[in-house]
Amino acid sequence: MQAPPQPQAPLKSGDLDRMLVALDSAPTHEGKLEAALALRGMAPRSFPAVFERVELVKDRQLTLAAKTLLVQWASHDGEAAALWAWQRFREEGLWRAAFREIGAAWAWRDPAGLAAWITAHFKNESRSLTDATLDEVRQSDLPLFDFDDLSRACRWLMAENPRLSLDLLEKRGGTSSDDHLIWEALKDTRKIEDALLAFDDLDLLFKDARPGEAFFGGKKGSASGLMQRWKSLDPEGFARSAYARYLPAPASGDLTAVLAEWKTSPPADPPSAADRLLESRPESARPAAVGRVTATWAEADPRACRDWLDALPPDLREAGAVPFTRARAAADLHPTLDWLDRFPPLIRQSCLVHAFDAWTAAHPGERPDTSSWSENRREAWDDLQALKSIGAP
Repeated sequence: MQAPPQPQAPLKSGDLDRMLVALDSAPTHEGKLEAALALRGMAPRSFPAVFERVELVKDRQLTLAAKTLLVQWASHDGEAAALWAWQRFREEGLWRAAFREIGAAWAWRDPAGLAAWITAHFKNESRSLTDATLDEVRQSDLPLFDFDDLSRACRWLMAENPRLSLDLLEKRGGTSSDDHLIWEALKDTRKIEDALLAFDDLDLLFKDARPGEAFFGGKKGSASGLMQRWKSLDPEGFARSAYARYLPAPASGDLTAVLAEWKTSPPADPPSAADRLLESRPESARPAAVGRVTATWAEADPRACRDWLDALPPDLREAGAVPFTRARAAADLHPTLDWLDRFPPLIRQSCLVHAFDAWTAAHPGERPDTSSWSENRREAWDDLQALKSIGAP
């Protein structure tokens, strides 16, 4: 996403015409970028008319001009830009791509406004974009948000206003294997310390914590994630802080460190090593650990990872379904979907969405061979193809 523009003098009509011609005719990417950035200074009311004069979509992706204009509009009026983009891009499957540009710029300019708007719409919607039918999308005047949308908004807000991000994260609920990206949005330990002040009583929150325990979800997971981020940015400073006592040294090795080592020096007996990792985690933390192990191992040896997952109890096996799908669907779509047939319907449906996301991102404009698929699977894929609700450009 382009950096939000600094205010400049409003553009005159003649200048705007020349800039649009330059944007359309620039022969290089650098030239197009320079021409697009020259459009800053437009009055907010001018954006809808200008969008009618610019190529917005090419090869099923937003053009540089579209992205740049959306960023600039959102830096003035995020809600207007978002509502316009929903109406314009929702049927092309590019709403989410547009909102990535809009949301980040909106968070930079008005984080409180973005947080309030998303919270209001998410609270009032009974259907998410991922679950909605194409007719429901067409009939909705307001954007449909889901879990991934809120997670992304939490990342944008964390970089600008950590307390607002924490509030939205609590409303979102649940956990994700990508939640670490929220904390990684913070680059300044002072912002981390400010965010930790939002917790009323950390002593009460961590009073039953055991050495080496990992925390996922809820206020404890958020506080732990912030402290882990501080520790990674400034280990010595964190060690001197009053918060260090809440993160005792892990009894059986830090999971992130162990998995990083796994990628560079894989163990001689991966299944046994994976079992030992699970045994070293508290029972409540094992599903998340399965997800982390799977995401790492599936890339290196998908068959061995799948065999290991199949031997786990059902709840732990299900915890590995989505990360395995994300890791393998792009390269091994058919065997991955066949393997998912053994899971409960809700797990299978969720994984199909992730498989669609991974495969279409790796094969833009293509369609897999569905001749051997069941009718239900083919219809579900066709629905996703029509909606393109999670297709990342």
